[in-house]
Amino acid sequence: MAWLLAHAHAQAGRSWLQGCREPPLRVAESGTEWARLAWTTLATRHVYRVQAHVACVLARWQRGEVELRLTTAIPTPDDLLRGQAHGWRWLSLLPAGADCSHEATPFAFALHDLCHAAHYFDPAHHLAQCGFFASVWQATRTPGFQSWMAQWDDVGRTQFHKVCADMNGSVVFLWSALRKKIVHCAERAGRCPRVATSELAQWLCMPEPVCAAALRFSMHRDADPTLAVQDATVLEEWWRQAAFRTEGGIVQMQESTD
Repeated sequence: MAWLLAHAHAQAGRSWLQGCREPPLRVAESGTEWARLAWTTLATRHVYRVQAHVACVLARWQRGEVELRLTTAIPTPDDLLRGQAHGWRWLSLLPAGADCSHEATPFAFALHDLCHAAHYFDPAHHLAQCGFFASVWQATRTPGFQSWMAQWDDVGRTQFHKVCADMNGSVVFLWSALRKKIVHCAERAGRCPRVATSELAQWLCMPEPVCAAALRFSMHRDADPTLAVQDATVLEEWWRQAAFRTEGGIVQMQESTD
């Protein structure tokens, strides 16, 4: 927490504290005086560029309700997928001068990570996301999957990994994004998009009723809204259950009161 506050102060100067937070966030007792000061500051004040949902997920982490693992490097897409498949996320606190990829500064990169964490640990979607990422993680470990991926071009493989490592939210949104990437891959390769998405569903070990819902689901404005809701419900429930089918299982997080 001190790292974030120091970077906020360095970038904003005297404007780094931007008003009182009402109501304050709930934080647990911390061991050292500096830790208590840092967490009390986050709990009671708005901090430069730290949005409300980011502050909330930090407070939940401090209370032990969610798991963030600190690193001073940028994890690979495979590392990010592995963490999300098992219920946790990386938080990169990069050193000064480090390559920050698409972000301008280490501070901005950390805030980007925390925005993803807030969406990943959202109680409405967390468990289903664990199941979604777990099903993809297990597919990538299945013999033959890498050969299946090799038929797609570099753009397609990059976009596939982007969905798995750099998107969070509702699993129907994640599935729609992943399916769209495979559709585009198939079109560029001259293959039937529906066959390609059916193959993806098989790699994810979807049973027939779930596979049918996954292939049919549409968020298009012309789609039947009743059928879309039914299909979304099937997908969400299947991926929630998938979280408990992974090796070692997923520990369901505590409910947040923030």
